[in-house]
Amino acid sequence: MPDDHGLRVLRGVLNRLRSQPWERDRWSIPRVQAAREEALAQFGLIRSPELVIGIDKETFLGFLRCENNRHRMGFGRVGLMAADLPRLREALAILVDERLPLTTRLDHMRPPGGKPMVRGLGPGVITLILHFVDPARYGILNGTSERIIMRLGLYPEILAKSSLATRYQAVNAVLLGVASALEIDLGLLDTLWWRVLPQDFVGPAVHHVHRGTSGLATGGGLRG
Repeated sequence: MPDDHGLRVLRGVLNRLRSQPWERDRWSIPRVQAAREEALAQFGLIRSPELVIGIDKETFLGFLRCENNRHRMGFGRVGLMAADLPRLREALAILVDERLPLTTRLDHMRPPGGKPMVRGLGPGVITLILHFVDPARYGILNGTSERIIMRLGLYPEILAKSSLATRYQAVNAVLLGVASALEIDLGLLDTLWWRVLPQDFVGPAVHHVHRGTSGLATGGGLRG
């Protein structure tokens, strides 16, 4: 169960947002479902390893723009990602193949101690794509969500040199627990991180990581 203090902060933020007329619509379940159906109709091929192998650059960039509208992520490395389109297609086909264990897929994307399979394809975009494949199982992890999770004392204990696969699976368990406790889906949880203000925090931060042991907590932040 996520830390009670962290949940109290997030519930306070959620209640504030739901009380604001200009925010209320964003938390409407029918609205969220309609947006997902629209995205699936447009970019559903991304969820299929057999179809995504033929994706073109404009479709991939359109997908990122669409998701950026919903999740407010920065994709400054888009040019790098799409520079080698055959390599990007190969990476996407592996990433969305649910027949493969998640660890295997993530180790292909970001080999432990090695170079990324595709330059610019960082954890933020990787986990966004996983979320698109299965929004009930995969949360989105980017610099903003990471920072708030740490500030709330919800970050799991992980070693500095842990692979992306190890780090993501540990943090995703936290995301699933928080979303369940707040009774919202993982997509709305990602939106919620962006709405947390400095004044929402009460008391000192409590980090559930060993000093100097978390690569993400010591400057290896997730970048999309």
